[in-house]
Amino acid sequence: MPLLNHVISVIVLLSTISMFGRQESVFGTLPQTPEQNLTVIGLQIYPPDLLSKPGEKPLHVGSKVRIKVIVRNDSDQRVMVRFLDPYYQNRPRLFRNGQLLTYRKKVAELTGSKDESPEFSNLKNVVSVAPYSSAYLEEVDLNDWYEPLQPGSYRLINRYRLDIDGPWTADSEPLLFEVSR
Repeated sequence: MPLLNHVISVIVLLSTISMFGRQESVFGTLPQTPEQNLTVIGLQIYPPDLLSKPGEKPLHVGSKVRIKVIVRNDSDQRVMVRFLDPYYQNRPRLFRNGQLLTYRKKVAELTGSKDESPEFSNLKNVVSVAPYSSAYLEEVDLNDWYEPLQPGSYRLINRYRLDIDGPWTADSEPLLFEVSR
């Protein structure tokens, strides 16, 4: 059974993308493109990490948190999304008890070098997203990006780059969770 079918929680928090103008964030000002205006990125916690019941708030998870990145196409046209490299395409921002956490040193260096000169091992891997539908893109293991998560309240947002040298999507809606031990 595909991994997507194993999702216990249907909590997919999605962001709304402005149809006009520019998007501001700590990553700078990015121009909007028509494809970007119609694409929304969402985050979802994998079931093995979910310690609470589906729909229970806040979500309680273990210290090894994996997140699904899901793209939603809000247009009447098919959208093609290249899967290139998770460190080139994702920019998660994780807050613990309101404080922004920094990436592991190696990941910070890696994301910086990917931004300067992207290198991809497979340019042919493409996800086709039908009109008005969603598709699973990839997994982000927060333990790869950050030091081990300590007990506390967390808020996660992500941006995603849909293609080589493409603009970032708007921030996803925040995914809120509690790490328990």
